Amino acid sequence: MGEHPDRSDAPHAAKVAVIAAALRARGAGEAVEEIAKGGVHHVVPLPGTPHSGHRPLDVTSLDEIIRVDADQRVCVSEPAVPFGRIVRETLRRGLLPKVVPELKGITVGGAVAGCSVESMSYKYGGFHDSCLEYEVVTGAGEVMNCSRHQDPDVFDMMHGSYGTLAVLTRLTFELIPAAPYVHLRHRTEVPRSFRSLDPIESFRERICGYGKYAGPV
Repeated sequence: MGEHPDRSDAPHAAKVAVIAAALRARGAGEAVEEIAKGGVHHVVPLPGTPHSGHRPLDVTSLDEIIRVDADQRVCVSEPAVPFGRIVRETLRRGLLPKVVPELKGITVGGAVAGCSVESMSYKYGGFHDSCLEYEVVTGAGEVMNCSRHQDPDVFDMMHGSYGTLAVLTRLTFELIPAAPYVHLRHRTEVPRSFRSLDPIESFRERICGYGKYAGPV
């Protein structure tokens, strides 16, 4: 598994061609009941169920960071790269993804498929909201790119689809500057001004509007 930030697109295209060919080679009506993506498995297989004995689609090769563009503040990655590797690579450029899940092993593709959110989601939404483009392979083996401007319906439906819509093979997502420190102030009692709903709503609007708050928390 590599971590080079400026890989050629040619090796990636070869991997995608293999996956697309595997989908086209399946018989008519043969559904993909499992995508073998490596990493953590969230479903326990039960012998004798309809899912046992099927042919999984192997996408474990999609585990490379293709490039990090510090000038444009974007990262192009294959989906099986965990956030631990993404963060190590982008921090070398002084950048971070807008939303970083709390577990290092969560992959960027899994964060799209499962709608990952984290502490910065109050400002940036889910991780998928920072994505600019997806490359996917359809069930018919067609490779397509989608974004908010190109096939926007497919783009908008990819997050939270858990692999049921298409196979995600590459994604481009936004990065933000990484500050060297985070300043926290901890208080054990609720400020008197927060003992009614109106000040709390005002506080929420200030946080969401400016992305920071210098008062008591």
